[in-house]
Amino acid sequence: MQHSIFPLWITDFLTSSTIIEEITRMNEAGLASIAKFYFDFRDSSKQDVRGALSSLLTQLSAQSDACCDVLERLYKAHDIGSKEPSEDELRGGLKSMLTLEDQGPIFFVFDAIQLILWELVHM
Repeated sequence: MQHSIFPLWITDFLTSSTIIEEITRMNEAGLASIAKFYFDFRDSSKQDVRGALSSLLTQLSAQSDACCDVLERLYKAHDIGSKEPSEDELRGGLKSMLTLEDQGPIFFVFDAIQLILWELVHM
C-alpha cells in the first residue's frame, strides 16, 4: 500500500481550530489517528526534534496495537528502556508506524513550528 504525506500549513486560528475539531471527531470515531505536539519556549523537553518524535511515537502507540508493537520493538532494542534511542532510530520508528499496512490516516498537529524549523536550519 502506498502512503502519502500531504503537509498543510494553516496560519488562520479559526480555520485551524475547525480542522482540528474535524480530525478529532474522526479520531473519536476510530477513523483516524491524531498526534499533537506543542513546542514551548518555557519547557526544554518541548523545544526539539527528539521531544517531538518521542511524543508522537507515544501518542500513536496508545491508539493502535500495530503502532504499539513498533514502539515495543524500539523499547526492547534498547535494553528495555535503559538506553535512549538516537533521533534517527526514533525517526525510523515513526516511519514504521506511518507505513503500516491497513493503517488509517494519521494526522499530526504542531504548534509553534518555527522553533523546530529554526533548529533544523541551524544544525
